[in-house]
Amino acid sequence: MNKDLLIDAMGLIPDELLQEAEEYQGDLDRAVNENEVKKRSGIIGFITGHRGPIVIAASIAIFVLACVAFVSLNQRNRYDRTETMENISTPDTAIPELPDSIEYKVGESNGSAASSDELGIDVDVSPFAQEDGWIVKDSPTAQETVYVTNLMAGVEAQKVTVSSQPEEYGPVMTDFAFRLFKNGYKNGENQLISPLSVISALGMAANGAQNETLKEMEDVLGVEHETLNHYLKAFVTNKYKTWENKFTIANSIWFDEGRLGKGTVQRDFLQTNADYYEADLYELKFNRDAKDRINEWVSEKTDGKIPKMLEDNISDETVMFLVNALSFDADWESPYSEKAVHEEKFITENGSERNAEFMYSREYAYIEDENTTGFVKYYNGRRYAFVALLPNEGIKMSDYVSSLDGQKIENLLKNIDESPVNTKTPKFNVDYSIELKDTLETMGMKLAFDQYKADFYGIAHPTPYPLYIGRVLHKTFFRIDEKGTSAGAATMIDVVFEGEISDIETKEPYTVYLDRPFVYMLIDCKSNTPFFIGTAMDIGE
Repeated sequence: MNKDLLIDAMGLIPDELLQEAEEYQGDLDRAVNENEVKKRSGIIGFITGHRGPIVIAASIAIFVLACVAFVSLNQRNRYDRTETMENISTPDTAIPELPDSIEYKVGESNGSAASSDELGIDVDVSPFAQEDGWIVKDSPTAQETVYVTNLMAGVEAQKVTVSSQPEEYGPVMTDFAFRLFKNGYKNGENQLISPLSVISALGMAANGAQNETLKEMEDVLGVEHETLNHYLKAFVTNKYKTWENKFTIANSIWFDEGRLGKGTVQRDFLQTNADYYEADLYELKFNRDAKDRINEWVSEKTDGKIPKMLEDNISDETVMFLVNALSFDADWESPYSEKAVHEEKFITENGSERNAEFMYSREYAYIEDENTTGFVKYYNGRRYAFVALLPNEGIKMSDYVSSLDGQKIENLLKNIDESPVNTKTPKFNVDYSIELKDTLETMGMKLAFDQYKADFYGIAHPTPYPLYIGRVLHKTFFRIDEKGTSAGAATMIDVVFEGEISDIETKEPYTVYLDRPFVYMLIDCKSNTPFFIGTAMDIGE
């Protein structure tokens, strides 16, 4: 019979089952011949009368399960670390065994140094690593191995009592935001910064600064670093999130202990950044693939909005990176309909015309002062909002930006007029990057960048050469459309040393049409603090 041949061909069914199937088949044939099938009824009769097919079905099920097990085992073998590593192991590049633990006890804070071999933290491998912490990457010349260890894993951030709410620091933070914005402004260019991302990275660095270097940083930040720690902790703790809105903030510290020196990283520095910034600490060798691991972390934490933070290989002088990444996605409280979108012209400051899609709406949050008209459009939940500031006709953007400060913005946002305002907003997206060293030096933060005078002994000590900040790299992304807004930012501080190492409609509505250059912000409505600020000078075709 064909069925018998099928079962036989499987080669996976026990002989006993095959023999039983043949016996039951013989019984069934005799029963048919003797007309005994009619006597069988009910559940027992059904089972008895169908023994043959049941055995066949069971046999097929066993066959399928065996196939699944075989495929799973084969798939597992493809990723077996031993087989993968055989291809790249050479007498010159021996693969070290993964340690059972790396001791890095951050919980004790007595100001002394700590090394990855001395401090007492169980290892947990970076989420970017493959099995057992190894990452194998193909390159044009050879396969390389990057070993990343999360030294903060298993370290519980100590409970911090934050006595204040974010809005208490709103004016100070807004003032820093616009000082940073003005000093980094480049005339005629689209600009976009995230003051929250920048101050978070600088806050981590300030926790390792001392003496005059720390004082200078605090003067630029506009607040003592302990107070800043509390503000940022309060902001993260009070972040508003619904299913429509997503706002994530992440921090990390990356260092090469081979370059920095074993046993030099300070416990207080690590513990403070764990407590207030929830920072992860990663130790890895800064070889040519290390930047890919850092880029992967930033990309993940920004939901792909900043896919490539580091463009070039890590310099020989770099010993540590302090990184902040944030991601914001929110839907409008009142989305734009398709019928409200029209293609029109955007007029640049020099009179050039650009085709753009404009979204029309009526809002009920109008703002103005002596040289500004604008509006506020809320996202779901009204914790966050988009703010547009349109300079009066005839005012150059450079002059307008120079007039902005924390107090002016505070006054605008505290005096929102709930009268109707007809608005026209272009759909646009921005990718922006800036190196903030010159901007911060102009603001007064000079010692931190001085290789001879910077004092960052609170980060690591002793080191072969004094640590200082080599650069502050900042990248942002922004997109606005009918549904809402998506934005991302990342800030990276490059810590280096120089050394020998390899309803009211009774009044006429206002009108604010953003068809010429304007300033825009994303703000936290609870504290009126902007966490993104930008200028739209040109809208692409």
